[in-house]
Amino acid sequence: GTRLHQFGIKILDYEYLSASEAEELFDILFLSDTPIAFKALVAPCLRIRHEDSDELLGMARSILKTLIPEFSPSCPPPAGAPIVHIAEPMDGINKSVMLTPLLAPPFQREGEGGGE
Repeated sequence: GTRLHQFGIKILDYEYLSASEAEELFDILFLSDTPIAFKALVAPCLRIRHEDSDELLGMARSILKTLIPEFSPSCPPPAGAPIVHIAEPMDGINKSVMLTPLLAPPFQREGEGGGE
């Protein structure tokens, strides 16, 4: 089948993508005439099973290719820098405690040089 079909099967089978696969997938989604139905399928499926770090890295690489200069990071993170991934545990059915409101303020202060 097509590359989109291969990605679709892998995602629906709850398999994780490598960083290069995720980058390729999001390149296809962001930079092509991919059917809107497929675009609408990918994000919820990844979200429900929780993206892993490689998938987020590949998605970020793809996003950076599509940004216009005004929205590009003025200081991109150095290669190999750790990526903080806060995923709220929501699968569309089960509700859990939301961690982001508790974790965001200290991270924001740290990013502003304020530390705890």
